[in-house]
Amino acid sequence: MEFRKIIGFGKSSFVVSLPKAWVQQNNLRKGDSIMVETTINSLTLKAQENAIPEVPKKIVITTDKKDIHRIHAEIHAAYLAGYDIIKIIGEDLRPYATVLKQTLHNLTGIEVLEQDKNKIVAKELLNPQEISIPVILRRIDNIVRSMFIDTLEEEHYANIAERDLDVNRLVFLVYRIVNAAMDNPSLIAKLGMTYREIKRHSKVSNYIETIGDYIKRIARNVARAKLSEKEKQKVKEVFDQLQKDYLIVMKAFHTNDIELAYDVALHYKERMKECGALHPFIKDTASSEIVYNMQATCSAISHIASALTVEA
Repeated sequence: MEFRKIIGFGKSSFVVSLPKAWVQQNNLRKGDSIMVETTINSLTLKAQENAIPEVPKKIVITTDKKDIHRIHAEIHAAYLAGYDIIKIIGEDLRPYATVLKQTLHNLTGIEVLEQDKNKIVAKELLNPQEISIPVILRRIDNIVRSMFIDTLEEEHYANIAERDLDVNRLVFLVYRIVNAAMDNPSLIAKLGMTYREIKRHSKVSNYIETIGDYIKRIARNVARAKLSEKEKQKVKEVFDQLQKDYLIVMKAFHTNDIELAYDVALHYKERMKECGALHPFIKDTASSEIVYNMQATCSAISHIASALTVEA
């Protein structure tokens, strides 16, 4: 929050200076008009839609003398920072072209427009103003729900791993929109959300993404572990309870039901004990990994509850 002094201007007007950052973020310049809305004790200023159009943000990523993992990291960083055009250049990209194009493909809304042996040019085709963060988060939630259902079926691991990639793509899109909104107050208004709501959705999408990772690892280790039918049943009983907790906490989130969130939070220690009670049945490393990731899932579910209760 900033405080600005009222300055007298002539005999019938007063002036308040505008923050430079706000003017720049809304692409305004000297002489532009802004809209003024007044109530009894407040005054709201809005940039008009016909302000100077935004210039696409461009970045050039060089690949020469860089490890492929470093190039991946730079591409992801550029996407999250909101660059509209990502240009990748190098002396000869042909050995890396397939891998780099796959990296770009995994970023929602990015399309490769141009490619030759020395460059790849990709552009963001989605308009952040036309994207609903709550709708994206529901899609992420629905994918993770389906992962819960199929996790203990050994033959479904490959499919679950693919769904986890879908979750990652959508969560990256949420991060990109959130970052854009933080840099552009007018976008926050167009998204129809408050700053606190955007922050909460960003946190919860991160927690759901980690749950997706844990579920993928559980599925992988279920396929590897040497569990008897009795041991599988014990694992299933605890895992089913985690699934129920997840469904409850997400219902609490989507409906903003604080009481439901408290109910999940209060059962956190009990659920962790149930996961820990599986340790006596552990016989190999893969089985141990199942228990560890179930406890991590329990913790992430608790974090979602906290986003509604502690941080409300």
